Amino acid sequence: MEKTHFGTLMNDEGIFEIYGYTLENADITVTVLNLGGIIQTFSHRGTEIVCGFDTLEDYLADTSYQGAVVGRYANRIRDGVFSIGGKTYKLAKNADGMHHLHGGKQGFNRKVFDVAKKGRNALVLSYLSPDGEEGYPGNLSVKVTYTLHADALAIRYEAVSDADTYVNLTNHAYFNLCGITGGDVLSHELLIPAGQITELDENLTATGRRIDVAGTPYDFNRKKPVGRDIAAVSGYDNNYILSGEKNVSFDGRGLRLAAELSCGGRTLTVLTDKPCMQLYTANFLGEGSVPFKGGTPAIRHHALCLETQYEPNSPAMGQTLLSVGERYDTMTVFRLA
Repeated sequence: MEKTHFGTLMNDEGIFEIYGYTLENADITVTVLNLGGIIQTFSHRGTEIVCGFDTLEDYLADTSYQGAVVGRYANRIRDGVFSIGGKTYKLAKNADGMHHLHGGKQGFNRKVFDVAKKGRNALVLSYLSPDGEEGYPGNLSVKVTYTLHADALAIRYEAVSDADTYVNLTNHAYFNLCGITGGDVLSHELLIPAGQITELDENLTATGRRIDVAGTPYDFNRKKPVGRDIAAVSGYDNNYILSGEKNVSFDGRGLRLAAELSCGGRTLTVLTDKPCMQLYTANFLGEGSVPFKGGTPAIRHHALCLETQYEPNSPAMGQTLLSVGERYDTMTVFRLA
């Protein structure tokens, strides 16, 4: 494994050296930063397929969570509040001052992870999120393992807490299979096996209801271009409730198909044991966005995110509680052909 210095971070918590750790085989090269567990590069057969930046300063200036681990809780929690055992917890409201988004004002994307283990084909990062961080209860011990296989990158998320809490971890990589210099992703062909999406209000926050996708612009049960119906929905930023069974065996686990994305003779298959996936088509990239690697201008719909997760606002429904003594343990695989 190659280790390279990426920059020096100075914040209220101290001075930290940021490094990139590179996993590589014949077809795939992946570099992960100890800042936020960020996937800084993801190259397939010489083509860079994940957006990101060349410098630490650009990552710190960015607000789009490029390539980062998102936590403690991915997506939105309505009103930034939940209850456990009759006690109410108030979280940081970093989404329009009303709701909690992607772990709060200083989520896991801004945290420096420890390197717990590294090897030729795997990197293990760890982080201890202290009790009360961004309003969450419990000291949460997190471990994220990146394993490079011949044709895939697997990400395993593990966590334990000394108090009941809510956890929902994902990765926020922005994919463009034609290469990050190849324009937008509107011509990419996408399949998502899901019969429903989560209904959202005007603030993109879950209402608690679900919508059938059949016959709507949200339907990707048959592969179609991302851009075919995108104008009708002003860009996708939706949680899909996956309908497939966990019938794909990977590294001893049962996973389900979450998505299949194709462009330029390249296909990305996303497998997961999570029940949902967020499709986000980079609707807010464009003027004012930090340029990507090599100075590539960021444009609207430059890439898309396939964020495996639990349903948004699940704590309000009493779901995704991690109890003391339980282990949060999920896996998502990005397989390339």
